[in-house]
Amino acid sequence: QMTGMTSVQLLPQRFVLLSHHAETLGEFSPSIMRMLISCESENADIGFLSVTRSGEEVSWILPRQLFNEFDAGRSATCIGDFRALKLSGSFSEGIYGVVDAFCSPLARAGFEALSMSSYATNTVFIREEDLEGAMSALISAGFVVDDFAERKLKR
Repeated sequence: QMTGMTSVQLLPQRFVLLSHHAETLGEFSPSIMRMLISCESENADIGFLSVTRSGEEVSWILPRQLFNEFDAGRSATCIGDFRALKLSGSFSEGIYGVVDAFCSPLARAGFEALSMSSYATNTVFIREEDLEGAMSALISAGFVVDDFAERKLKR
């Protein structure tokens, strides 16, 4: 169960989902791979990066600005732009249902969401064109949005 206040932080970057066939990863130069894995770039605030590999594909979620720095190759599929909503709050150890509690209001309102979780962080990606409606659905469900998100909604 969730305890305390649960808030939503809108990350400032725009993100893309990149899908690449595993056998064609050689199309990326070693310098590009180092930049992606080290999360160091002179021109992009990386902040969040996810790499997931199945037997036949590698999927990346990375900032649009970082993606723009390299040519992903002809075998890559790129989908975007997404905005990232980071769930913050006080959670007890062994918690379950965080992602469900976060994504259910979005699903009820008709918005698609892609969730990525690490040990201590839950981040949900929403298509940029759905951001305002998704934030409104989360506010209606009792989530508190950060100042950056509030300013974004008032535009």
